[in-house]
Formats: sequence, structure tokens, C-alpha cells
Amino acid sequence: RDWKTRRPIAVLPSMALLALAIVALATAAVDQTCPSTNRALVLRHRPEVGVHMSPSNFEIVELPKPADLGEGKVLVRNLYASLDPTQRIWATDDAQYMVPASLGEPMRAATIGVVEQSNEPSLPVGSHVVGVGGLQQYYVTSAAEGAADVGEDMPLTAHLSVLSFIIGLTAWVGTYDILDVQAGDTVVISGGAGAVGSLAGQLAKM
Repeated sequence: RDWKTRRPIAVLPSMALLALAIVALATAAVDQTCPSTNRALVLRHRPEVGVHMSPSNFEIVELPKPADLGEGKVLVRNLYASLDPTQRIWATDDAQYMVPASLGEPMRAATIGVVEQSNEPSLPVGSHVVGVGGLQQYYVTSAAEGAADVGEDMPLTAHLSVLSFIIGLTAWVGTYDILDVQAGDTVVISGGAGAVGSLAGQLAKM
């Protein structure tokens, strides 16, 4: 099923790989253990043009768990990661809207996690933060790097779907800022079955 609690979806080999990786990385989050290492899905090889990503593009590795935190830094244990089509773009070295994902580093992904250690008063231990934590169990971040406490008012997974900077913001900007939908308009969304497209369709009806 969709990792953002939506309906069942067709799973391509690359998506299945990432999904299995998320299951592996989530083990510590489920059983509440505190491993001494940081399991991560590392990007080893960039995908070829016109070819789906495959297991050969990635490797699950055990990295050192971050230990020393600088001023203003927090250690986050990832609970959820967002799997998005844009990761296929990030994995290439093509010109794109962000710097390409780095080879030998955990694959880039938006994540929700819980703060386990903190040197930042605005992000205390136990708070849930959204950020670009990557496909790994732990990462170090800060408020200055965009980490934000999501609070308890909404389900955590909503911050990786309707409220996310990848899906929710893309749908909002596309619908209202670029398309500028007005009452009475007929809107056609070619990718209406996807996470962004399905949300854009709902926004267009508002």
C-alpha cells in the first residue's frame, strides 16, 4: 500500500526495493531499541537513462551512529520516510531543481523522526521533527537546517503527504500559483492517480 496511508498502488522493482529498505530501517523504531550503529540505504550507482532503479544502485550499510552534537544540533531517529518519484531525479546527475543526491551517502528522502538528543531548546528530546533525514535510522540536524517541530495536532504521516514540502506544497503551488484555478474552470491532471496529482485534483475542486 501507499506509505502515506493511501490506496493500494502498483509497485515497480525500484519502489519495492525502497519499501523493503524502509522496513529494514524501521526495525529500531518499532521495537524501541537503540542500536550503536546507523543502518542506511546508500546510493552506490546512478540509474541509467530510461532504466528503472534496481538493487544494484543501492547498498544497505551499517554506518557509525552520530555521537557528538555541536551547538544547536539534535540527533533524530527516523520513524517515517517518504518515497517519491522525484527520488529518481535526485539519483541522477542531470541538471535539476536541487543538487543531485551524493554517491556513497544515504539516499535523500523527506522524513519524520523523534529527537533523541538535543542541544537546541526549540527542539527538545521527544519532539517530532520533519526534515530531509534520508533513508537511514539516525541523522543530525538543526533548526537552521530546516528541522521543524511538527507538534501533535495532526497525524505524523500527514507531514509527509498533504502537509509535506514535496507533495502538499507542490500540489498547492501548481494548482493556485501556476495554474491559477478559478471557479468554473475545467481542470485536467494527467498524473491524477499519484500523490501530488490526486491532491491537486482535490484542491482544484475547493
